[in-house]
Amino acid sequence: MVNWFYNGGAFMWPILIVFMFGLVFVVERAISLLKTTIQTSSFLKRIDVTLKEQGVDAALEV
Repeated sequence: MVNWFYNGGAFMWPILIVFMFGLVFVVERAISLLKTTIQTSSFLKRIDVTLKEQGVDAALEV
């Protein structure tokens, strides 16, 4: 695989750099999505508890 990279010439370096930026972007977006999902879950639980205990108006405030 490294041999193919060297045989590709100088144009392979920009391809590698773009690939690395893309990989970092995908990982960052995946982490962000997972954090958002966790926060949404806790928010929905808080809304559910407030709705059951205090009613619709209090849940809308939350």
